[in-house]
Amino acid sequence: MRFAISLRLGALCAALALVCAAPVFAESAEPVAVEGFRSAKFDMTEEQLRQAIAADFKTPAAQIARDVNKVDRTTIISIKQAELLPDSGTAQINYKLGYKGKKLIQVDVIWGTAVDAKVAPASLSAILVNLRQYLQERGFDKEKTVVNAAMPQPNLVLLFRAQDAQGRVVALLGQFKLDPKAEKGKQILIDQPEAVVLSYILDPKAPDVFKIEKGKF
Repeated sequence: MRFAISLRLGALCAALALVCAAPVFAESAEPVAVEGFRSAKFDMTEEQLRQAIAADFKTPAAQIARDVNKVDRTTIISIKQAELLPDSGTAQINYKLGYKGKKLIQVDVIWGTAVDAKVAPASLSAILVNLRQYLQERGFDKEKTVVNAAMPQPNLVLLFRAQDAQGRVVALLGQFKLDPKAEKGKQILIDQPEAVVLSYILDPKAPDVFKIEKGKF
């Protein structure tokens, strides 16, 4: 996936200065590794993953959802968890197991009105600011980091994306309301976030998902 820095975002910075401010990166003496989320590590089997979820959140088995994506045929293990961050409401955590390997390849942590109807825009803004600061302070290589980039979807902004030495990725996305009547470049209402997505990805270039192979159709 390619992310292009958008000059259009400059006009939006006044609305959410802490998010759009020039990033300050911390130096790290040791290489930063993206290994998963909490006790859930990449390449875990489903059974190992369920044990990790139980250790992290004490989630009863009956409250762990399981589904299969009909398009890429990955398996999604999902839970909902309150207050992952202070005053952040309820988040949904989706753990994705690969199509062929059946092992953990991605974790998405999602906050937003679709998950928690009571969450306020101010809370989502705080989540974005706090997570962006946390990621900047991890010590990722500046040459492998992107901040404040536009996405193909007009209501999405990539606040942070970094890659570790093994090519594994962490990304922070914000979804915002749009004003379709505003002039081009000013339609996104960055002071009105609707969702926040924090993703940990094992292999963004060659994910273990179903694809029709060349010559097989």
